[in-house]
Amino acid sequence: QGSVRADGTLTELREAASKTRRYVVETTLASAAQALLAVPGVNAVDGVALDDRWRRLTVEAKHGAPDLRESLGKCIVQGGGAVRELRLMAPSLEQLFVQTTATPNDEMVVSEGIR
Repeated sequence: QGSVRADGTLTELREAASKTRRYVVETTLASAAQALLAVPGVNAVDGVALDDRWRRLTVEAKHGAPDLRESLGKCIVQGGGAVRELRLMAPSLEQLFVQTTATPNDEMVVSEGIR
C-alpha cells in the first residue's frame, strides 16, 4: 500500500527539499571566488574556467541566508567584472522525485505548506 511522501506546488516542494541555496555565477572577474567569499551569507565558492575569459562559479549560501543574488552581482560589478549569468539553482521535478522516493519515510523532512 502506498503513502503520500510529498504534496504541494513545485515551488513548495523545491523549498522543502533545498537544505542549502546554491547560485550559479558566470563572470569575467579573475578574483571572483575570493571576492564572493567576502559577501555576507556566503559559505563556500567553487568554480571552473570556461575559457580564457569566463569562469563559472557555484556559490553555496549559509543556512538561513536571504536571497544573495543582488549582493553577488553587486560584488562582481564593483570588482570590475562582467556578469553573464546569475541564478538560483533549483532542483528539477525529476530530481525532487528521486530525492523524495529515495529518502526513508522516517527521515523525510516536511515543511509547512506541504502535507
